[in-house]
Amino acid sequence: MRLGMVKNAERPDSQGGWLWLTRNPRTDEEKIFDSEYCVTCHVDVNERRTATDLIPSGEPNPDRDFVFYPYYSRSE
Repeated sequence: MRLGMVKNAERPDSQGGWLWLTRNPRTDEEKIFDSEYCVTCHVDVNERRTATDLIPSGEPNPDRDFVFYPYYSRSE
């Protein structure tokens, strides 16, 4: 099973501008998540960052689509 995300804000089933999906490589069966399971772990996607927002506002910045995983210490 593979987990992925595809930038597509126009789709009504996108969450935060992304489609969150799984694909079974053996059957090519694909499932789009309809819950907030993935998007809640990636709340910082496309947040403005001074170091990476070098393109003027209103223009797409291809370097802006970062994915941030929440930090969990090993003791948790």
